[in-house]
Amino acid sequence: MTCCLLGLFRQPVAAQEPLERNDFNIDAFTGPVLGSSRVVGMAGAHTALATDIDGAHWNPASFGSRPPYELDWFEYGLSLSYFAPGLFGADDFFNNGSGIDVDGFSFLSLGLRFQFGNFGFGGDTRIQTYTTGSGDDEVDILMIESHVGVAYAFFDGQIIFGLGARVADLRINLPDDTRLTHFTGAGVEGGLLLKLADFPWRLGVAGRSPVESHAELVEGVEVIAGVKTVRGIIIPNKVYMPWQVQIGFAWQFGARPLNRKWIPAEDPQVGLESENEEAIDERTRNEYRVIPRTYWLISADLILTGPTRNGIGVDGFVEQVRRRSGEDLSLGFHLGAETEIVDNRLKLRAGFYLEPARNSDSVLRPHGTAGLEVRMFDWDFFGCFKPFGLKVSLTVDGAERYLDIGIGIGVWH
Repeated sequence: MTCCLLGLFRQPVAAQEPLERNDFNIDAFTGPVLGSSRVVGMAGAHTALATDIDGAHWNPASFGSRPPYELDWFEYGLSLSYFAPGLFGADDFFNNGSGIDVDGFSFLSLGLRFQFGNFGFGGDTRIQTYTTGSGDDEVDILMIESHVGVAYAFFDGQIIFGLGARVADLRINLPDDTRLTHFTGAGVEGGLLLKLADFPWRLGVAGRSPVESHAELVEGVEVIAGVKTVRGIIIPNKVYMPWQVQIGFAWQFGARPLNRKWIPAEDPQVGLESENEEAIDERTRNEYRVIPRTYWLISADLILTGPTRNGIGVDGFVEQVRRRSGEDLSLGFHLGAETEIVDNRLKLRAGFYLEPARNSDSVLRPHGTAGLEVRMFDWDFFGCFKPFGLKVSLTVDGAERYLDIGIGIGVWH
């Protein structure tokens, strides 16, 4: 039995058939968790925690999910994450054991969300750029994935439905900027977030349709014996982002509540009708300020990813071999934890996830993650805004043949 279990994490060896026709699709699946410092630090277990624009990639209901500190009728959320760890070159980003390098990897995520009462909308864009291959076979990859959507909160923000679109754009160039392929496409996605007030748990569900990207015409395409090539490189038929279904559950221990109702200051339920809106608003803010900070949060996700017909990975395309990717359904498991170890000063995070074995040469790869967030000082941005806490964060995601280290700055809440 022990030998069988160990075999799940052992790298297989398979003979690779060279590409000879255009009868293959690129399986546009990313195994490692990429995102904000909180998302990576908690191993991507974010489907039930989807709040504000950071959660758009995980659950469209996040477009209408207010963080606890959003008390006004109109609010907005802005998110910016950038990682350029420079450590992928010696690691196995594709989890295939082939030794193909990934250099100059950078990840940028930018999101903006607007909230009007119970209605919210926004967009989030994630950009990956890197160079892969070796010697004369190197190519530059640009992968853009955007999520735009709307959401509405019912019952004072306790049940939220979201609907959106996922748009993908993949460009693969040679080092001299010769375009090999350019694919674009879109799909739909929906999500539900259940966060009942005074209960210590949350439930999140999200699903997205596949994105079947169609090739745009590029210069320099030659057809030899019915096979399309650019500079002798056989190009793919399509790029395919498989469908996904996610289920997330979170539980919070400690004095700090996980879920709170949102009731606007002008709502008479907040206080006596004789009170004016300013007095009600100030009382609501004071109630938020005295909420205890102590908590221990645990979150878990199951993510089911669909197959890609005739799929090969980006690495297989670069090496021009039929390394199958996405032949079957794949299941990912994510588990994360978070606590505020020093009130209003220091948060710690840790997590574990299993990267699915999408590639015919890959196996389930366990990852361990960790992160910390430190409040440095209060800043009023040259007097333009109310003072806010400036934070610095550090995250680490490590696995066999993989290491990602990120440093960021942001606003403390």
